[in-house]
Amino acid sequence: MSDTSSSLPADQALRLELERAGFYPDLTSDIVNEELEGAVPRRHYLHLETHVEAVEVHRHAIVLVLTDAELIILHIDDAQYAADGQPIATFSVESVPLQRLHTVVLSGVVARPAEYKPGQSPRELTFSLSWSGSARAELAPAQCGDPECIADHGLTGQLSKEDLAMRVSADADGQKALDAARQFARDVRRACSAAAYGRTW
Repeated sequence: MSDTSSSLPADQALRLELERAGFYPDLTSDIVNEELEGAVPRRHYLHLETHVEAVEVHRHAIVLVLTDAELIILHIDDAQYAADGQPIATFSVESVPLQRLHTVVLSGVVARPAEYKPGQSPRELTFSLSWSGSARAELAPAQCGDPECIADHGLTGQLSKEDLAMRVSADADGQKALDAARQFARDVRRACSAAAYGRTW
């Protein structure tokens, strides 16, 4: 979220940011407004991704909108094409009550940690949310300490509970995008804590 948009009412700030991104702002706004059903957005975060496949370029956007009672998650992309070659936008949207959010995880990468200065921002940030109990497994062949061993030791890995994970890089996305993601994660955490105790955050 830019400095200019942060001084506007939340709904106007979101619309302005969608227009600046230029990724189907009218369509995206309509989807979000329909899902809000009159609720007032308190905070939002817009994350854009670009994927290159052979000679095709596809864009994907994630729009997160936080209200007093829920988190709205919109995925929209233009990865499919009609018979005439024109792009087709596909979307999925989900509303998650704040009381259902189990975890809000921030993972970061700090360059040159020996030279770290208080208040310094990480270079990369992964923002993960979990609410439905789904999990992601990363598996790799297990190995023993013998470099000449050819036995099958099965698989080892890590199981991470997450329904949504976004990676933001200061180098690729810009420092403002990373700072905005970090602040939004804190806002979600604060809103979840307030919802758990029946308070307004």
